[in-house]
Amino acid sequence: MANIAEGFGRNSVKDFAHFLDTARGSVNEVQSLLYVALDIHYVEGCEFERLYQLAEDTASIIGGLTRYLRGRAASVESRDRRPAGSVKTSIADSSHPMDVHSSELHTRKSELKV
Repeated sequence: MANIAEGFGRNSVKDFAHFLDTARGSVNEVQSLLYVALDIHYVEGCEFERLYQLAEDTASIIGGLTRYLRGRAASVESRDRRPAGSVKTSIADSSHPMDVHSSELHTRKSELKV
């Protein structure tokens, strides 16, 4: 969660996506440690499965957000290559990772693999 918070505080979509990659790596570490916990009988099989699935779901959500942000970064980069003198026309032209309209979030929600 700290990596997600740190990435959100950055001023670029690319940085946010990078920190989300780190957060996804942390999910993989948790999954690895769950195997250790199972091997040393700290958790039972059913609890392992439940926790492992929660980690999988979390990784999927983080991955979906990362894909969305990278797609947004690509569109921002192409938009930023506009000819000199062109003017930003809306708030959607902002490059902060979370500057999106609610209608865009609703449209993109279906892209997140849960």
